[in-house]
Amino acid sequence: MNELKQLKTISRQTCDGHTYAILLALDIYDPTTAREFLEQVLEKFKMHWMIGPPQTTHLLVTLMGDLSAPQFVALCQEKMDTDPILRAIVSRLKVADVWRGASSGAMLEQETLLM
Repeated sequence: MNELKQLKTISRQTCDGHTYAILLALDIYDPTTAREFLEQVLEKFKMHWMIGPPQTTHLLVTLMGDLSAPQFVALCQEKMDTDPILRAIVSRLKVADVWRGASSGAMLEQETLLM
């Protein structure tokens, strides 16, 4: 089963000043439906980003389940190739990390959505 666990914006202080980050937590245990699931999630992400603070420059995606971080990035890249709004949003981000974790809390993989 695939599930959007969390989509929220947090405020954080960095060495560059005050910024905002979007946290996106996903469980993807059915890779066969991941493409359709991500289409829905990315639409929610776009809306969340558009109604959020304009200083939002960071994104952290955390994955649990059977879809690898490289597979997730590849699916997102496919969507960005056909979605100019998503591509524009991601181009404004300074950080767009994808972390895949184990149920123990250990990080298994780390990728970036930035080109």
